[in-house]
Parts: sequence; C-alpha cells; structure tokens
Amino acid sequence: MASHEIDRRMNFMGLGRPTAGYSAISPLLRQAVPLALAAFYDKVRAEPETHRFFQNEGHISAASNAQQRHWDAIIDGRADDDYAASVRTIGRVHARIGLEPRWYIGGYSVILAHLTRAVVERPKKLFANRRAHDRVTAEALAELNQRVLLDMDLAISIYLDALQEERDRVQAEQAAAEARQAQVVRALGAALHSLADNDLSVTLPDVFPEEYRSLQNDFHAATRALRTAVRAVADSVESLSAGSSQLAIASEDLATRTERQATNLERTVNE
Repeated sequence: MASHEIDRRMNFMGLGRPTAGYSAISPLLRQAVPLALAAFYDKVRAEPETHRFFQNEGHISAASNAQQRHWDAIIDGRADDDYAASVRTIGRVHARIGLEPRWYIGGYSVILAHLTRAVVERPKKLFANRRAHDRVTAEALAELNQRVLLDMDLAISIYLDALQEERDRVQAEQAAAEARQAQVVRALGAALHSLADNDLSVTLPDVFPEEYRSLQNDFHAATRALRTAVRAVADSVESLSAGSSQLAIASEDLATRTERQATNLERTVNE
C-alpha cells in the first residue's frame, strides 16, 4: 500500500500531524509498549491457535522487536514509505501464514488496553489542574485510538488483498487447467472419430499439455498395437486365401484324375 493511500485514509479520519496532547504522551507510550507487547505475547503463548505460528522463543523475540519498531512508527504518527512497507509486510505475512484477523484484532486490543491504562493512570501532578489533565487525556486517547484503528485497517486491507490475489491466482490456474483438459478432450474425440472411420494412422497433436503426455503416449501405443494386429489379421487372411486357392486347385486336379481313371476303367471293362 502506497503512502498516498495512507494519506487519503488519514484525511478521511481527520488525522494529520500529531496533536500537542498526543505528542505530550508519546514518551509515556514508548515506555508502555514493551510491557504491552509482553502481555500480548503471553496471550500468544497461552493460545494454541496463535502459538503454532512461532517456532521457538527466539522467533517470538524477533517478532516482538519488529512489533516494537512498528509501534514506534504508530506513536510517531508516521505515514511515510517505511511505515507503508511495514504495514504491507504485516498484512502479507498474516495472509501467507493463515493468521485470521480475529487474532490480529484481539492482539491489538490487548496492546491498546495497556497503552490506554498507562495514559489514564499517569500522575496528575504533571498538570496545573484536573481540567487540563482530562483535556490532554481525551485528546491523546482519541488520537491514539484513531491511529491504532488506522493501522489495523491498513494491515487487514492488505491481508484481504493478498487473499484475493491468491484466489485469483488459483482461479486462473483452474481455468487454464480446464482449457487444457478441453483441448485434450477435443483432440482425443477427433482421433477416436478417425479410428471409427478406419483411419489407423491417426495421431494426437504434437503440441499436447504436459500433464496429459502419458495419455498421448498410451493412445499412440494403442494405435500402433492395433495397426500391428490388423496387419497380422490381413496377413493371415491372405495366407488363408492362398491356401484355399491351392486346395481348390488340388481338389479340381484330383477330380480330373479320378474322372480320367474312371473312364479308363470303364473302357477296360467294355473291351
């Protein structure tokens, strides 16, 4: 997500440069983030659905450090390219590993709750009076919530975009596979039609989908075997025909000799 898209959303939310009240509590928020992250990762360890995404404690520590840097950007109110890249990474990683938004939102609620308490419970003696304390607190918490919600919106939007890209990719692959299958069915149907018309020389196209290459080879092997069988039958028929002709000639010759012998015998008897 580009930084100009972040600016567009910030404008809609009425967010700009950090307000004085928000800037005043920024040091306090930085101090509270490590404890908030520790509480969050305790939740992660306790929940099997989230703990399974981490290989070991070193993995959790690295993720926590990355989270710390990202929360520093939120606290600073940054909307630059580095922040956009960080949000994009978070959204795409969550999509790749299959982390459902409910765990992401739940984790942010844990962190935000800790930060909110840190702001509300800070010493009031830092302010001239209660009214000043309440005004700064309200201003700071309102902006903190907006910036956290903005960050969640950006990450989840990227998460959803990544899922849509994956769905589009899968659908495109399925469409391509169906097209290849249809190509094979058409080619095979035409070849079988030719076989039915006694064309034993028919072959499937040379350009054939790779996943159906074995079918092409089997078809060609079958037609070769069929041609061999037909030739063998033809040779047998030809041989049988030749034998029948010879038998007919021999039979005719035998009949002629028999008739001649009978005639000779009849003459001998008459004499």
